[in-house]
Amino acid sequence: FSFPICILQCPYQPKPVSPSLSRHYVSVPLESPDDPPDLVIGADTVVLTHVLPSTTLEIETGTRQELLEKPISKEDNLCMLQDLNGSVCEVVTGVSLVYPILTAPGYAVKEMDEQSLVYLIGSPPHVLQAYVNNGEGFDRAGGFSVQGSVAC
Repeated sequence: FSFPICILQCPYQPKPVSPSLSRHYVSVPLESPDDPPDLVIGADTVVLTHVLPSTTLEIETGTRQELLEKPISKEDNLCMLQDLNGSVCEVVTGVSLVYPILTAPGYAVKEMDEQSLVYLIGSPPHVLQAYVNNGEGFDRAGGFSVQGSVAC
């Protein structure tokens, strides 16, 4: 690249869901106003439970939709997987772009989100426990990784 790249690892701090999920995770680093970044990108993903398998993203009748972030323990991970087992969930990723502009306040924010329905086949309890034990979903929203062995 012809420009410097700085990757900041931020400690994970759960926040309430908002129309722009990732805005909570993006801040404009103003410590060096003489050398501001050209672009700041922030993104985060959450999982919403109990959606109907339709294009309207309706909530199942008689159920309470929950926001699943990263599990805090193996037990929490197993509870998430048991809740999602054999159902449909909505995976929402929010992205924010912060970039400098010439007018006040000196930066602009563009936000977008992408929503996907994920269908999880019903699995026996020992399969869910084995998945938790392998640790693959522990640092993932909803306690699973679509790119990993849960996709098999």
